[in-house]
Amino acid sequence: MSQVSSPRVAVLHAATLSLVQERSRSISLGLPASTSTNKLIEKNIKTLTSSATELTADLEEKNRLAKAGRIGLEEVREAEDAVTELKTNLENLLHLLGTDEWATEVRSRTNESCLLLAPSQPTSSVPEHSLAEASTSRSTYPVQYHDDVEEDTDVNIRLLRSQKDQMQDQDAQLDKLGASIARQHHLSLQMNEELESQGELLNELDDGVGQTTLRLGRASNQTDRFRRAARDHASSCTIIGLIMILVTLIAIFK
Repeated sequence: MSQVSSPRVAVLHAATLSLVQERSRSISLGLPASTSTNKLIEKNIKTLTSSATELTADLEEKNRLAKAGRIGLEEVREAEDAVTELKTNLENLLHLLGTDEWATEVRSRTNESCLLLAPSQPTSSVPEHSLAEASTSRSTYPVQYHDDVEEDTDVNIRLLRSQKDQMQDQDAQLDKLGASIARQHHLSLQMNEELESQGELLNELDDGVGQTTLRLGRASNQTDRFRRAARDHASSCTIIGLIMILVTLIAIFK
């Protein structure tokens, strides 16, 4: 009997989840999803579906062996947990794909494939006496790995490493950006202090200008009063002068 390696399935699921999240992030930003990413996600989901099929078949075989008393209930429960976990992870991936046309098609094809999986027999149907016979009649089955699963896992491991390197580069750039922002903040504080000092000087200058304006206003008023007084006195002097000239002329010609 062939079965898949749980660590490899876990790595494949983690890589696929990362791709799905990256795709969802791109779509949320209004960017088109990468065709290569879509193909890799679909390929990984097919591999996970195939793994679920194999794990389900393995669970049914273990149920049969447990009924015959050749293995214990513990192995059956472990196989059942593995099938349940993988199917749950697969359902979560399908749910996170989104609602666009491509995601709907992938979800539909995967659901059709999952419908072909034969329902596993519940653990409760296995007789309890198999636990006692497990130590003497347990069979060991060789583990066989599929080349496509191994290849997909290697691809996803490289992809995860690449994404990790990109995240580290982004962290380094963010650190540099944070240091630059800190310097800008320090300069802004210094500029703010300088502006406050200049503001105080401008306020003092404004007060001085206001006082000077008041003094100029008073001087202007005094000048206006002097001008009016001089104009009034000039008229009186002119009248007096004319009278004196008239009197003189009368005295001369009399």
